[in-house]
Amino acid sequence: MAYKIIGNLGEPHEMNILPGWTTSKTTHDKVDLSVELVPDVELSVPFIGAAMTSVVNERLLGECARNGAMAVVPSQYPIEVAKRMVENVKKNEVRRGDLEFVEQPEWINVDGDASKVGDAIDRYNKVGHSVIPICDDERKLKGLFRYREGIPNDCLNVDLHEAIGLARSRKNEWGKIVIPFDIEKAKNGEDYVSERCQPKTIQNRMKKARKGCMPVVDRNGVMKGLTFNYMHNGYAVGGAIHTYKWEKRAEALLEAGADIIFIDASDGASDFQVRTLRKFKRLFPDSYICAGNVVATTAIKKTRSGKLIEVPVYDTLVEAGADLFKVGMGSGRMCLTTDNRGVGGDILRALYDFYKAREKLGVYRPMIADGGIGTLDPDFDKRVLVRRNLRQDTRSINAALAFADAAMMGTYFNMFEEAAGPVHNEGGILYIENWGEGSYKARSFARYDVGEGVRRADIEEGGFYLIPLVGRLKPGMEKTALGVAMTMSNVGAANLHDYREMCVLEGLY
Repeated sequence: MAYKIIGNLGEPHEMNILPGWTTSKTTHDKVDLSVELVPDVELSVPFIGAAMTSVVNERLLGECARNGAMAVVPSQYPIEVAKRMVENVKKNEVRRGDLEFVEQPEWINVDGDASKVGDAIDRYNKVGHSVIPICDDERKLKGLFRYREGIPNDCLNVDLHEAIGLARSRKNEWGKIVIPFDIEKAKNGEDYVSERCQPKTIQNRMKKARKGCMPVVDRNGVMKGLTFNYMHNGYAVGGAIHTYKWEKRAEALLEAGADIIFIDASDGASDFQVRTLRKFKRLFPDSYICAGNVVATTAIKKTRSGKLIEVPVYDTLVEAGADLFKVGMGSGRMCLTTDNRGVGGDILRALYDFYKAREKLGVYRPMIADGGIGTLDPDFDKRVLVRRNLRQDTRSINAALAFADAAMMGTYFNMFEEAAGPVHNEGGILYIENWGEGSYKARSFARYDVGEGVRRADIEEGGFYLIPLVGRLKPGMEKTALGVAMTMSNVGAANLHDYREMCVLEGLY
């Protein structure tokens, strides 16, 4: 938990992180953002895409997995669709140290109109590939552009032909930005790999050359692709279930390869949650399940004798079989439960309380902050969510990670091109639809173990808005991860565990 809290715990975006002492071992490039949610499921970044039908489709599920994060298949999808989504992502899984081939990578034409260093940076910002081949009109490889933070502004208007020449002459820092390539001088296995090489040979040559990426070319120097040493711990995928008639869905998701099953319920303090956890562990004793959502560490219950007791929520759900928890209710940008019904609570206060409950019980279960992590301002008249700044999302994430092991986000992932929502062009600006799972658009009547006839009053608990698209997931998430790493560096923390121990939070109000 945060080392110290100054003032009041407000909403995540209302908190400052006070700097600690940065050392040479805690600069942002050395910070470790990885988190182990359960044994053998490690994320490279502590970000999880929420199980929302406006957010997660197969494309976003795969992009999150390939880039070291995780997304959760919504429980609203038909079982066969959800199973196929997981299968299609998992069948292409690679593990850390394996080779990942990109047959048709994004490349930039050195003879084209957009052929300056700034254009290469724009291409990175669009697609997120930090290594971009530089080719001529015939796709013959001339060099590799390597993106890195802090490329000087006076380099942006330099033509790539000139940049390649400067790199060859070893002038200034150009060798760190552009790697020249000439098939007549390049060595197979050191500067490139032949398209005829076998994967094991490629892997051995890359290891010997100590390179994480190599171009694949034919004998004429025509670029055929890129090969990378994959650096993440496999493809992590989650799947959501309700607490009502969930057994076949859970079985199908696990058969397809889902790593963690997430209970999709806004209120986890219930008999339905306990029964689901216990039965899940009987049916699938070697699989993992996330309980939630929870917001209060004690819940008042009236016994059969009429006595009122306080049920310890964390202890009870751990005993029932919870492997990890989602914390948060009513705090999400798309959640109207608190606004319309007055039920819910502040997410940071909830994280603080559950952290203390976990310490008291002495049984560690990872906590996922779920809801209210993004920084979108609603324009209620236009039904549009206005993004202030992509990197401002890190402010909320940083506050949540002072207590939580990971952050689950819906609206954040919804802003990327890969998200599931339909796209609209409004006055030349591209927007994507975003709706909450409690909205009329996505309403599910199977979230509780009750019949439709006794379903709660028909009150909308989710919003519907349009969000401006900001581009592809990979570069966007990398910018957010960089912001989190820089904050951790300011605190002096080398990893997320240290960050939770060392962080000092200051409430603005």
